[in-house]
Amino acid sequence: MTQYNGVNYTLELAGKIAISQGVTRSDLKVISDTYEAAAIASGSTIVLADVPIGAVIHGIQVATDALGASTTISIGDSTNATKYLSATSTVAAASIDAINVDGLGYVVGTNPGDNLILATIGGGAATGTIKSEIVYA
Repeated sequence: MTQYNGVNYTLELAGKIAISQGVTRSDLKVISDTYEAAAIASGSTIVLADVPIGAVIHGIQVATDALGASTTISIGDSTNATKYLSATSTVAAASIDAINVDGLGYVVGTNPGDNLILATIGGGAATGTIKSEIVYA
């Protein structure tokens, strides 16, 4: 069976680059927050975190109550509402530990305003608890 190496590991083995902070061998940090939604309208956004410029996103976890009929939640920033999580149903209580491929390893500060991590409510009015953890280095 053949072994394949990731890009950064290959470069590190070759001594070709010093891997930047936040990409490898980094201390992770977490920003946690909670929001109690009370019939907030579809299209509304909730600021979950203000992540430092230069931070590298390593994961996002979201847990919600059943927020209401036809409701969804997506996680992104001012440049892309679904950068980290595409619209996901919140009709039933959910614990979402997923991140879109373009969001994993994203360097904050690449685009203006991308430091604010936003939850966007879709589908219908949302009522209930939304908790989040943003993991970055």
